[in-house]
Amino acid sequence: MVTFLDNHDQPRFLSADRADNHLERLQVALTFLYTARGIPCLYYGTEQAFNGANDPYDREDMFAGQFEWGPSLGDNFNLTHPLFQLVAKLNNFRRLYPALQTGGQTNLWSDANGPGLLAFARRLGTQEVFVVLNTATTNQTLPTYPTIYPAGTKLVNLLDPQETTTVLPKSKIPGMVLPGASAKIFIPLAQVLPLDPTVVQISPAHDSKDISPASSVKIQFSKPMDAQSVEVAFSTIPNVAGIFSWSPANDAVTFIPEGSGFPPQTMIDLRVAGTAKDSVAGNRLPGGFESRFQTGGR
Repeated sequence: MVTFLDNHDQPRFLSADRADNHLERLQVALTFLYTARGIPCLYYGTEQAFNGANDPYDREDMFAGQFEWGPSLGDNFNLTHPLFQLVAKLNNFRRLYPALQTGGQTNLWSDANGPGLLAFARRLGTQEVFVVLNTATTNQTLPTYPTIYPAGTKLVNLLDPQETTTVLPKSKIPGMVLPGASAKIFIPLAQVLPLDPTVVQISPAHDSKDISPASSVKIQFSKPMDAQSVEVAFSTIPNVAGIFSWSPANDAVTFIPEGSGFPPQTMIDLRVAGTAKDSVAGNRLPGGFESRFQTGGR
């Protein structure tokens, strides 16, 4: 069963929902899409906050083309967009935890009368992933619910690893409060696996204009990286020589162009190949990374 939030025949989610917290609500919806049963189908541009309404306005260009407006203006292959980052993380979770792919779904709580809480468990063998969503705008309290894990098991929220809870006697998950338009995904701490590294921020920003040719490029990663693998994987088009400078934590690198810098009045493409890897688990950068910016005059 293929599941989707929107597609070319339907108004986009962000078109149908004009509430002040519409982006937060989309984040909750994406969490549901990637954790509930079925095969998630992501319509292009949703990860870039496209908000076109009825056909043909829900078919905006991803590239800098002739059929675009609002958030779809310009080039939209932005791998640092917050929604792209969330989708990448949710895809990571599905790959790492088999229960999210083929596990049975047990619904634990729902409110059919309107926005509110939805809680369910995905179970496969000895693995259970507990998911709770709040589609309301106000805080909601979920009562205790049964789990397959024994008392004392420490659970961690994959969307916020600083948040943990401990299974109560009789295998009960403690009650919890969810802020409005939020989601949590719990799994035992002992089962947590390292995520692939991602680029979370880049300067100059993606598709920015009139950048000084003498500007440096700074790339912020989600975790400490193996410096040599990143430097070998880094390239620019057109090719420009330079030196690298790393942050003390090795999670950010700055590329400083040599000589007169980048050529003026030129589109600069930046790439980090998928051979770059982190220094924590040795995981590679999935699919690599690309960005671009346009230089101005000297």
